[in-house]
Amino acid sequence: MTALGTAAAEERQAHHLDTRWMLDESVHRQAERGVLRKTFRYALVLTVGVVALEGLFGVAGLPPGLTSVLGEGAAGVLTLLCCLPLVRRSRGWSDAVGLSTPRWSDVPLAARWFGAQIVGRIAVAVVALAALPSLRHGGRLSNLSGLTHQPALQVALLAVSAVLIAPLIEEVGFRGLWLRTMMPQVGFWPAAITSSLLFGVLHAHEGADPARAALIAGTTAVFGLLQAMLVRRTGRLAPAILVHTVVNAVALAVTLAG
Repeated sequence: MTALGTAAAEERQAHHLDTRWMLDESVHRQAERGVLRKTFRYALVLTVGVVALEGLFGVAGLPPGLTSVLGEGAAGVLTLLCCLPLVRRSRGWSDAVGLSTPRWSDVPLAARWFGAQIVGRIAVAVVALAALPSLRHGGRLSNLSGLTHQPALQVALLAVSAVLIAPLIEEVGFRGLWLRTMMPQVGFWPAAITSSLLFGVLHAHEGADPARAALIAGTTAVFGLLQAMLVRRTGRLAPAILVHTVVNAVALAVTLAG
């Protein structure tokens, strides 16, 4: 091993870095350069802003497809503004939050993690059905239920929002900004669990009643945790965005078929 390689190995050992995880090394380099300093405030602003936007569009009385597109678009602008300070202190979006061009190797990796997502969702659903008997008596599970009664334009708008816009915006916001901001302070697992729980809670309003809201929050939180694990492995958002896109597309297709 060269002197340079030995020095790098010693640095990783000194900082207790697990080199299997690309995100750990990336965040460590960012913290060493002071890139992540004071970024927590922007993550908080993003969260408060998303909650405000959900409340605003929730009472606006707009059609569901239009509400989804406008809401995700507004959240996208807010996410961009909150990430810009981090991007300016970095060498672009890839260095700042792991947003880079997709690779062909992302496809088989995303396929395996999509399978993990399906298993995770089934596990949460089984536990929820055992713990919350009211879930067994029909009723609307999410805002996708009843979609078949909407005009074609509203379905198309919702599809654009769920499949094209939301995966990018939500992965940048939660597995980009939030996860990286918290990791230097508390480590990966507390950061991943906290950001995933927050991700789940912000989707709970889609449930028609408390039991279904809890189910949606739980399945979404597990989804977010698995996404965080994928990002930790690769240090990039592209595979997670691809998984998110496929999961949303399948959920939309199953809803329409049903």
